[in-house]
Order: sequence, then C-alpha cells, then structure tokens
Amino acid sequence: MTGSKRWGRLAVPLSCGILLVAATYVLRGYYVYVENQSIQILQVQVLRDSTLYLSDLFAQTLKSYSSIYWVAVAHACSVINLEPVLHFLYLVTLAGGLYAVFRLAQSLFPEDGLISWISVAVISFGFGPILGGGTLFISYAEQTSLSVVFFTLAFAALYNDKPNQWAFFFATGCWCNILYGAHAIVYYFLGAIF
Repeated sequence: MTGSKRWGRLAVPLSCGILLVAATYVLRGYYVYVENQSIQILQVQVLRDSTLYLSDLFAQTLKSYSSIYWVAVAHACSVINLEPVLHFLYLVTLAGGLYAVFRLAQSLFPEDGLISWISVAVISFGFGPILGGGTLFISYAEQTSLSVVFFTLAFAALYNDKPNQWAFFFATGCWCNILYGAHAIVYYFLGAIF
C-alpha cells in the first residue's frame, strides 16, 4: 500500500479523533493549580531543588513519592516552565485516553466500527464512571488520569490476547499510580472470570 493510500485511510479517523479531543478540551476546560496539584507542584519544586523546605518534613517525604509522572515533570521543568509542561501532559492524556477508549471498544466489538466512535463520543462529552472526579478525565494534568489511559490500553491488549502489550501498559500504569494498579488487577481478574 502506498503512502498516499495509507494517509487516505487514516485521514478521516485522525480528523475525527482530533475533533473529539478538541471538543473534550472545550467542554471540560483546563485548569492549573487546583485540587491535588498543590501537593504535586510542591513535589516538583522539591525534586528540582532538594534544599527547599528543609525544615518541612512533609515536603521532604515527597522525594519518595512513588509516581514517576512527577519526576518526569520535574525534569521537564528544568528546560520548560511548569505550566506549558502540565498543559502538554493534559493534552497527551486526553488524546491518549480517547484513543484507549477507542481501542478497548474495538477489542470488545471488533465487528462494529461505529461502537468505537460512539464510545469515544460518550467519554468526550462528559459521561463517565463515578470515580476520578466523576469522569474518566479530570480538567487538570495529573498521574491518575494517565494511569487510567495505560490500564485501559492494557485491558484491550489482554482482551486481544497480547500479553507483552498488556505487561507493558500495566507496568507503565503502575508507574503512574500504583493504587490504581491494584484496582486494575481486580478488574482484569474479574474480566477473566466473566
């Protein structure tokens, strides 16, 4: 298949995906310095300069926080300001999450391509689980939403009998949020039973 034919096959789905990401972004908005970010931004500051807040025991414990997400943010902030880094990560999480939902729906209903797009549209327009702020994606950058992206991709890989992909996505999700990894194991186990 030539490059132009491949692009032709990808143009419509890619355009739809971009439109759904844009719609989700507009409908949900984006915020910085909200919710748990007061703790997470403190962690980024301590990771970048360990001499900060030396007398604050809580701040010093943040260096041992288990999520690799904020370590990566701290490293990125040595080159770029914090706000653009968080905004970029939010957009990556949003796009990745919609893609993960698409892949999972494709895995569960391979014969019906429309179901995958309907699933993404439903997630885009605000319907979601009761956990995670009432939606799959909250309106700010943080590690939990990114972990859900990886766990959703892992579930799709597990359903498609791709153990290496499952292991990669599951491990990456645990790197982002180990507690959600424990939840995901229960869901995978229940999915295997039923």
